[in-house]
Amino acid sequence: MSPTPNIPSAGGTDDFSQRIQDEQAKMTGQQPAQQARQQASEQAEAAQSQTEGDQAQTEDQGTGPVGQGDYVAKRGDCISKIAKETGHFWETIWNDSGNSELRETRKDPNVLLPGDKVTIPELKDKAEDCATEQLHRFRRLGEPSKLRMRIMQEPEPKAGEDERASEDTPQQRRAEAVEDEPRANVPYTMEIDGQTFSGQTDEEGYIEQNIPGNAKRGKLILDPGTPKQSEVPLNLGTLGPISEVSGAKERLNNLGFDCGDDSEEDTPRFREALKLFQQKAGLEINGKLNQETRDKLQEAHGS
Repeated sequence: MSPTPNIPSAGGTDDFSQRIQDEQAKMTGQQPAQQARQQASEQAEAAQSQTEGDQAQTEDQGTGPVGQGDYVAKRGDCISKIAKETGHFWETIWNDSGNSELRETRKDPNVLLPGDKVTIPELKDKAEDCATEQLHRFRRLGEPSKLRMRIMQEPEPKAGEDERASEDTPQQRRAEAVEDEPRANVPYTMEIDGQTFSGQTDEEGYIEQNIPGNAKRGKLILDPGTPKQSEVPLNLGTLGPISEVSGAKERLNNLGFDCGDDSEEDTPRFREALKLFQQKAGLEINGKLNQETRDKLQEAHGS
C-alpha cells in the first residue's frame, strides 16, 4: 500500500507554504523569522533605491516645450523680439491670458525654449487727441530693449604654490577662486546688427546698453585699439530656460565653465562643468542638475 501524500486541506495552503519556507530557511542556516525580516529589508532597500533614482531623474529632466498659442518659438526668440516683429508692446503678449502656462513655467519673458507656443493677441486701434497743424512724436512702448551684462576678470594661475597650479585649466582656477573680480572701467565697443555703441564698464563691471528689441547677434570689443583688445561674440535672445539642460549649459559656458556644447544632451563634460560650478558655489559636488544647483546657477548668471 502506497503512502498517502501530505496534501493540505482546503484553507490550509498558507500553512503548507509556510512549512516549505521554514524548511528552506533551515537549509540555509536561517531561522524563519530572520529570513522574513531579511526579505522585508531587501524589498524596502530596493523600493528606496528606485524612488531615489526616479527623483534624481526628475530633478535632471526639464519641462520641455510649454504653452498653448499658435506661434511656435524658434531658437533666438524671446517675447521682446516677437513683440517687435508683430507690432505689440511686450507686456501685452506676456500678460495675455493665453500665455498663463508660459508665464508660470518660464518666469522670464526673455527666456523661451524652441517649441514653446505663444499666444499673440490681435492688434487693437488706439486713438489719441492731437492738435491739428502741429508736429507730434509718438514713441513705441518697450522699444528699445536693454542689454545688461557683467564682465569678470580671468582667474590667474596660483604660481609658486605647487607644481599643479600652472597646469590648471581656467575653469579649474575659476572653481577654486574665492571671489570673482569684476573688470571695472574698461572701455568697450559693441556692434549689434550693424549698429555701433561705445562706453565703459561701471565699477562693478556691468554694461547696460539700449539695443533693438529684435537684435540677433553682435560682438563686444573690450579695450579696443590696445594690446589688451579682446572680442566676445554675442548671440542675443538665445538663452534657454534654466529648467532645461541646454539652458544650464548656456549659463555655465557664459560663466566660464566649458560644457563643450549647448545641446539638450547630458554629457560627461557637462557633468564635470556642473561639479566645478558646485565646488565654486559651495554646493554638494555630485554633478546633478538639481533644483539647488539650478537656483545658484541662475543667481550667479543673473538670469
